[in-house]
Amino acid sequence: MWFSGMPDGQMGLAAGERADGESALAVIADGMGGLSGGAQISSMIVDGMRDAYFAGDRASEPVPFLQQSLWRVNETVNQYLLGKAPGGSTVIAAYIEDKKLYYCSVGDSRIYWWHKKRLCRLNVEHNYGHDLDELARRGVITEAEAKGDIRRAALTSYVGKGILDQVDGNEIPILLEKGDVILLLTDGAFRTISDEELARYAERESAEQIVQAIARAVVWEQKQHQDNYTIIAARIEE
Repeated sequence: MWFSGMPDGQMGLAAGERADGESALAVIADGMGGLSGGAQISSMIVDGMRDAYFAGDRASEPVPFLQQSLWRVNETVNQYLLGKAPGGSTVIAAYIEDKKLYYCSVGDSRIYWWHKKRLCRLNVEHNYGHDLDELARRGVITEAEAKGDIRRAALTSYVGKGILDQVDGNEIPILLEKGDVILLLTDGAFRTISDEELARYAERESAEQIVQAIARAVVWEQKQHQDNYTIIAARIEE
C-alpha cells in the first residue's frame, strides 16, 4: 500500500499489513473542519482501529472486526467530547484478506475499486446531497434544485455525532484479482479531480505511482481554497 496527502492537522491515516502477509488494513479519518478537536479525534480513530488490528483483537471474520472497531472508536470519541464543543470525523476503512475486500465508511470519504479497466465507487456518502438526489429521483424536487442546494455537503453521519445511525459497508466480500486497485480518498481529492482522471491514474504499475499521480493532479489544478486531502492505494500484485 502507499499513501500521500496534504495534511492540515485535522486528518489521521493508517495503513498496515500483517507480518504473514495474509491481510492488510487501511484507515483514513478526516476531522471535520470548523469543529473542535479534529486532530485528536482523527488520531483516536486511526490509532484505535490500527491497534485492534495489530493486536489480533478481532473476531474470526473481517466484517465483525470492522463493525466492532468502528463502534468502539465512536464510543471513545463520544466520551472524549463530553462537556466539549461539538466535533467529529469521517472514516473510511478497507480490510483485505485472502484477496477479499471488506470496507466500512461513515461520512463522505470514498472507496473505489479499479477492476478490469473500470473504476467503481463502492460506498455511499452520508451527506445531505445524497438525500437531495434521492428526493430528485423520486420527483419530490427537481434535479436543478438538488444540485443547487448550498447544504449538499453537510454530513448526516460521522464519528462523534452520537449513535452511528448511518454506516456503509459490505457483508459479502468483493473478490479481488491480480492488478486490481483499491483507492481510499477524502473529499479534497475526489472533489478536485474527476472519476475519469482517477481511472487513468489507477492504470499505473504500482500503488506508489498511482498515489503520486493523483496527488500531482490535485496540486496542478491549483484550486482556490483547496481542501486538505489524503489518498491510500493498494494494488493486488499476486
